[in-house]
Amino acid sequence: MDCELRRIEKQALPTIKPLWEQLNKLHLADSRFFKDYYEALLFETRSGKFKTLAEDDVFIEGVFPMGSDRPVGYCISTVNHAVGEIDSLFVEEGYRKHGYGGMLVDHSIRWLK
Repeated sequence: MDCELRRIEKQALPTIKPLWEQLNKLHLADSRFFKDYYEALLFETRSGKFKTLAEDDVFIEGVFPMGSDRPVGYCISTVNHAVGEIDSLFVEEGYRKHGYGGMLVDHSIRWLK
C-alpha cells in the first residue's frame, strides 16, 4: 500500500475524528474496567487538551494513501510543561503491518526530542 505521512495542522484535527472513534471502539471492546469511561468519551472532549496547547506544542501526523486527503492513520504527540508524550496512535486495519505505525512513532519521538 503506497501511502505518505503528512503533518496535520492543529486546526484540522477533526479530520482524524473517524479514526479516533474507531480507536475508542477498540478500547471499549477490550476494556474490562473502563467500559463506562470509553462509552461516555467523546472526540470533542478528548481533543480539548490539544486545543488548549500552543501550535508548537502539538505534533499531529497522518498516513494518507497516495492521492487522497483522507487519513487512514495518525499519531498525536504533545509537550506540556516540558513533559512530552505520544497521546494517541491509530492505523486502520487494512493499512497495518506496512510499517506506518512505526514510522509515526519514530517521527513523533524525533519531534519530541
